[in-house]
Amino acid sequence: MRRHIQPAAIAALAICFTLLSIVGQVVIDNPMSTARDAAIAVALKDGRILAIGGKDAAGNALDTAEYLGAGSALVSKLASPRTGHIAVTLNDGRVLIAGGRNAQGAIVNTTEIFDPIAESFSLASSSMLEARAGATATLLEDGRVFIAGGEGPSGVLASTEIFEIGRAHV
Repeated sequence: MRRHIQPAAIAALAICFTLLSIVGQVVIDNPMSTARDAAIAVALKDGRILAIGGKDAAGNALDTAEYLGAGSALVSKLASPRTGHIAVTLNDGRVLIAGGRNAQGAIVNTTEIFDPIAESFSLASSSMLEARAGATATLLEDGRVFIAGGEGPSGVLASTEIFEIGRAHV
């Protein structure tokens, strides 16, 4: 029996095969220990992947993180539940987690640091200038983090900021 494949499916397959040819392999591994929607996954300097926060099946913001892959396991608890946050691996191997929505759904400007050696989260010494959810973040060569857009308490943001542990800049 011959089946018709939709053009969108063909495009998605082409993207997958392109990625496979770049990556070179596919690893199907253990599922996460916690179902997560809207979580952020970051690659750590040692090659592990860390899934942070997100929402559970009931839509509740999660305050946990776990390593993905063989033997997926919960790592630690965040200072507060987050969904729609950003996460960036810093030059020193720690991970900056910023913004998003808290357990009550409020958009926040708080930041946390994950230390992969201690496998723990702690509140960062500074917050973003604006509360943001759904923003984008890029690590700059000098170690600062460029943060752009997202949604703020009053709507979609056009603003950007450069975040540095210890202080934030417009």
